[in-house]
Amino acid sequence: MNDERTIPEMMTNRIKRYGGKILFQHKVGWSWKQITWLDFEKTIKDIASFLLGLGFAPGTAAIIVSGSRTESLFAEFGIYLLGGITIPIDDNDDLEKIIKIARDSKSRFMFVAKESTLKELSNKIHEVPSLHKIVTFTDTGIGEDERVIPFKGLLKFGSMKRKMLEDELARKAEGVLPDSTAAVFYNFDSDLKKERKEITHKDLIKALKGASEKLLSITEEDQAFSHLSYVSPYERFVNYLGIYMGNRISIAETRDNFFDDILEVKPTVIYETQKGIENLCSKALSNPGRVSISQKLRNAIGGRAKHILIDSLPRREIINLLSSSDISLTEVPELAGL
Repeated sequence: MNDERTIPEMMTNRIKRYGGKILFQHKVGWSWKQITWLDFEKTIKDIASFLLGLGFAPGTAAIIVSGSRTESLFAEFGIYLLGGITIPIDDNDDLEKIIKIARDSKSRFMFVAKESTLKELSNKIHEVPSLHKIVTFTDTGIGEDERVIPFKGLLKFGSMKRKMLEDELARKAEGVLPDSTAAVFYNFDSDLKKERKEITHKDLIKALKGASEKLLSITEEDQAFSHLSYVSPYERFVNYLGIYMGNRISIAETRDNFFDDILEVKPTVIYETQKGIENLCSKALSNPGRVSISQKLRNAIGGRAKHILIDSLPRREIINLLSSSDISLTEVPELAGL
């Protein structure tokens, strides 16, 4: 695996290695749906096939307005297979910022998680003439605009095309170069002046490899869990680290679901941010009961957690609390610094 240079090469190697093993778990209603590596391969190829049929070419930009959820990860890796560029946007960002990014990047495709965002976009879509198709992760509020398609519909049409496009998909993936841009991040100051940062496949693979080399105590049998907003490179790519390392990954669909879902998942590894871990500890300690502070924390995060990965270290008292709870806290500057 040391010769991997791009995300498509990484995925090819992991799928060959893990095949029918479970990669993702996500909640559907009251139960958890399991997704194997082979399921993941099929899904991202379905997405790539749909996009390819609409003229998606290497270097094409696609915006993803979503927090971390399985659909957004599927979309990103489908885009990478074609040599496309993903542009993450927090799904709580205002419409003006989304429109500015879409115009500046000349994005042809947009993936949207929230129905409210889709409704706002419907009145402003004319301001982004390059936009060809909007894919929504929700089945409601779609309306009659032909440019909008639900994610389930994309998968259906992509699946119909995939068998005819297998060879072309392989050629596209092999054509992705280490110096090809994988992702672009936009930041705005108070005057909405933009800063644009590009991350190549080489940058990303190097960061994932570097981070994984200091996490040797985390194995393929570990169960990771998170819900992150995609504001920063760390939040965006830490789930990629789980994929790189062959972990099983569960993602809460919303932050409100996080504290209920974690009790069901009982993860051994948690992906968090500095702010998130401080909020998590505060909520855990507010729970009533006569057990020790350390036990309260362990109970609140499922009882099995051994590792928490984080973008930057929290306050000293939080570090001490986690240490007394036998939970290791590891900063991941390789991703945070991208």
